[in-house]
Amino acid sequence: MLHPKCNQEMTDERERAIGDVCHIKGKNPGSPRYDHKQSDDERHVINNLILLCPTHHRIIDTNLEKYDTDFLNKMKSDHERKIKTIKEASDILALDFLFKDSTERIKSIHNSILNSVENKATLIIHLVPLDIFERNDIISLDEIAKNREFLKPLRYYSLSERFHSNKFTVCHSAVVKEDFSSCVSMYKNGIIEVQDDFLLKQIDSNLIISNPFFERTILNSISEYLDLYKVLEINPPIEIIISLFGIENYRIEVNIQGKYFIGLNLRNHRIRQNIITLSEIIIDDYAMDLNIAFKQSFDDLWNASNFPGKPNYESDNLWSEYSYYKKTND
Repeated sequence: MLHPKCNQEMTDERERAIGDVCHIKGKNPGSPRYDHKQSDDERHVINNLILLCPTHHRIIDTNLEKYDTDFLNKMKSDHERKIKTIKEASDILALDFLFKDSTERIKSIHNSILNSVENKATLIIHLVPLDIFERNDIISLDEIAKNREFLKPLRYYSLSERFHSNKFTVCHSAVVKEDFSSCVSMYKNGIIEVQDDFLLKQIDSNLIISNPFFERTILNSISEYLDLYKVLEINPPIEIIISLFGIENYRIEVNIQGKYFIGLNLRNHRIRQNIITLSEIIIDDYAMDLNIAFKQSFDDLWNASNFPGKPNYESDNLWSEYSYYKKTND
C-alpha cells in the first residue's frame, strides 16, 4: 500500500501482515539496486526497507530505470508524511471527541441527577482544563492514583478507591455508618468531577446550607484539586462549574460557634429554585486568590436565598468566615 497507486490492504482479517518487506538498495549482489558500498547493517535498517504488495514488488524490481533508489526514497518519505498527517488529524478528532464527550457529560449529568433529587439534595462540581485541545495525550489512571493525596472528596471519614475504564474515583467509605455520600473522580482527559450530598444534609430536619463550613470546604478542596493539576503539569485556564440540585426550600445559615446568625425562621429567605448553577469560575493562574475568584459564585447562591450578596466577604473582597459575626457585633 506504500505505492501511491496501490489500494491493496497490507493485513488480513486477523490483522496479519500480508505485504512484502522489500529493500530499496538490494540485499545481495545482483539484486535490484544493489549498492556494494553499503554495509550489511545498513542494508537491513528501517531506512532501507519498504512495504509493498506482491504485485508492486514485482513492478519496481523489473523497471529499474523508473524505480531507482531516489524514486523509492521519495515514495517512502511521501507516504510517511501522509501517515503522519492522518495521525495528527486523528489525534485532533480524538481530543475533540474527548472534550465533547466531557462537556456533554456535564450537561447530561443534570438530567440524570434530576431523577434522584426528590430523595437527596446533591452538590456537583466540575473542573475542566481548557488546554484539552493542546494536550496530545491522556493521563494514565495509574499516574492519577499515585497522586491520590490531592484527590479527596469534600467530606469523608474513611476512603475507598476504584479504577474505572476512564476515571479514578475516591469516595467516602460506606463502612462508616454515616448517611451521606461524597465522591471525587478524575477522568483520563483531566476533568475532575465531584458529587456530594453531605454539605446539603438536613440538620435536625431543617434544610440548611451551613456557612462558613459550606464555602470553606469547597475552597479547601478546590485548592487541593488545583495542586493536583500542577503536579500533573496541566496548565490553566481551568473552568470550574458548581451546580446544586434539589435545594428548593433550603436556607443559608451562618453558624459561628454553634450560633445561627441569619434567617433561622425567615420564610422569605428560603431558596425558591430546585436547581442552581452558579457563575462559572475561570482560573487563569494558579497564583490566583481563590477567595476572590469564587466571590461571584457564592454571591449567586446568597442571591437565590434573597440576600444582596454573601456576608463572608470583607470590604476588600477577601473571604473571612467571621466577617458576618464581626458585622453583627459592631
